[in-house]
Amino acid sequence: MAQDRDTEEMLAHLKITSVNELFEDIPDTARSELIGLNNGMTEQDVRKNLENILDKNISLKEMPSFLGGGAYDYYVPAAVNNIVGRSEFITSYTPYQPEISQGLLQALFEYQSMMSELTGMEVVNNSLYDYTTGLGEAVLMAARLQRKARIFLIPDNLPVSRISVLENYCNGPGIKFQKYAIDKSTGMTNLEDLKSKIDDNTIGVLVETPNYYGVLENQVDNIRQILHGKILVVGADAVSLGIVRPPGDYGADIVISEGQVFGNAVNFGGPMLGIMACRKKHIRKMPGRVIGLTSDTEDKRAFCMTLQTREQHIRREKATSNICSNEALTTVATATYMAYMGGSGLRELAIKVMQTSRELANQIAQVSGCQAPKFSGHYFNEFVATFPINASKLVQKLNEKGINPGIELEMPGMENDLLIAVTDKTSPEDIQKFVQVLREVL
Repeated sequence: MAQDRDTEEMLAHLKITSVNELFEDIPDTARSELIGLNNGMTEQDVRKNLENILDKNISLKEMPSFLGGGAYDYYVPAAVNNIVGRSEFITSYTPYQPEISQGLLQALFEYQSMMSELTGMEVVNNSLYDYTTGLGEAVLMAARLQRKARIFLIPDNLPVSRISVLENYCNGPGIKFQKYAIDKSTGMTNLEDLKSKIDDNTIGVLVETPNYYGVLENQVDNIRQILHGKILVVGADAVSLGIVRPPGDYGADIVISEGQVFGNAVNFGGPMLGIMACRKKHIRKMPGRVIGLTSDTEDKRAFCMTLQTREQHIRREKATSNICSNEALTTVATATYMAYMGGSGLRELAIKVMQTSRELANQIAQVSGCQAPKFSGHYFNEFVATFPINASKLVQKLNEKGINPGIELEMPGMENDLLIAVTDKTSPEDIQKFVQVLREVL
């Protein structure tokens, strides 16, 4: 009975009538009184059960994969795993006493410096969960910079998974989204449609290059001009920046990217690494932490946390982000990878995957009834291909033959299309097997 009185007092204080009202934002379909947990098992039985589940998986070694769409199986040099496996890094978390974490702070500072050069931006933070949460944070940051506006423009080929995260991030602050068209021929931004949707209530626009169709945007200068001071958020492929213009060169305000491609294995989709960069004048509105170079009391070089805007470090209502973790280990892996590769190595990597993607597209185009690429715009390591049968059926048939051919697209009218990606691990033998099996199933 005491518990009931306590509950009633708390409900009265919150000015609600039932506990269920606390969870009214959660759809009824997602709620359950019983979560269906089985009785506990012994350690030996748990291990056996997990091994039986894992035996159902097919590794990338056994089955060539052409999946992309945000996570890519790039080669991770042994040096990267050797560095991040050191106890100084692998056990580190948020350095609450940063003055005694000089090694980690230096690694994060070097990450910022190299990523700043790669993106052409003045400031890079440490760090976000992944590309999609980085996009959510970028929209919130843009809204802080354009306080009176409430509409953010996104491309109409943005996948449902990213839109879902965006809506979760922006529902509370009341930010709405409006889609602008992607040209059905080139696969690039429809400038006229974008221009028609920019008004006084526009916060800014997301431009992905390459976008979800793998197409590089060659109209970025024109897009910057028609924004008239609105916030330009650029979603970039980190590997492509080894060879294409950095977003800082064409006036990006905020840049987001996925750092998993630099030294981090795909691991069933995680952990990832959300890259975020911005102009220096926007730094006070940026979430996360920034590491700076300074001098200690003996005038020796030292590193410090220059900016920390998460709610762990400051009052919750003053925070720019409520993310309560960081991606320090994956950040160190990315920094190690970039230092290992160097500028020329990243350029060679970008050229290699571009060449490989064109070789695969050319081979697919020679198969009767197939079109690759679907769009005329330039592409990087990923492209859309059209097939004479339904994409779902094609994927099933190719899976049965030991090929994971790509991602089915969720957009209307693209039921026969697949998004196909390559990496530096895609071999001529993989391409040959893909095309050979494709001919067989068609």
